[in-house]
Parts: sequence; structure tokens; C-alpha cells
Amino acid sequence: MKLLPCPFCGCAEVFLDSDHIDFWVTCCKCDFRNIDSEQSVIEQWNTRVESAELASLREEVERLKTTAYNIAADMIFEARGLGMQGRLDAAQPLLAIANVILARFGFPEVEDDDDPRFLSMNDSPAENS
Repeated sequence: MKLLPCPFCGCAEVFLDSDHIDFWVTCCKCDFRNIDSEQSVIEQWNTRVESAELASLREEVERLKTTAYNIAADMIFEARGLGMQGRLDAAQPLLAIANVILARFGFPEVEDDDDPRFLSMNDSPAENS
């Protein structure tokens, strides 16, 4: 049976070992291990339980990503307006900061002035990514 990555740190370097009485799975990165019979230790290691707290945190991360995307979209919208007024000195820093925000949250950066993701300030990341 194949071992999944470490449930705590995500490291793929995990191994099954034994002293001929007990078996254990150990993570090479965080050194977490569990000890039991061979079949049981593999099943325990590979079991992932999504707690209500973890599910709530995942939802909050998605809300934060959407908020960050919308902030970046607003900044780019403002930068476009400044650029149209010939104020590139003010527009360029806004665009740079917006791209940092987008990159930090895994969205593609804006590369040109006609990027369709930012033609409307009310779009959501799912519609534009």
C-alpha cells in the first residue's frame, strides 16, 4: 500500500520501518511518526480527517483570496485611470503593488493594459482566473 505525504507538513519523503514487533511511518522533514501493526499504521497514516475548524479555515482563506483579488482589481482600475490622465508616475507603483498582491495569492499578474480580468471592478477571481 502506498503512503501518502505527511499529514502535518506535506513532505512526500515518508517511510515505513519495523523492529519486527512494531511498525511505524516516519516523516523525514518533521520527524512525526506513529507506531502500530503494519496494516494499521499505514491506514492511520493515510487517513485524512477534515475537522470543522480546518474546513472553516479553508473557507476563510478563500474569502481572503477574493478580498485580495478585489483590492488588486481596484488598484489596477485606479492605475488605469491615472494612466489615461498621463500620470504614469502614480499609476506604475499601483500596478506593481497590485501585481505583488495577485502573485502572493496565486493569481496571474497583469501584463498589459488590456487585461480582460480588470475591465470590470465587480468580477470575482473564479470568473477571471
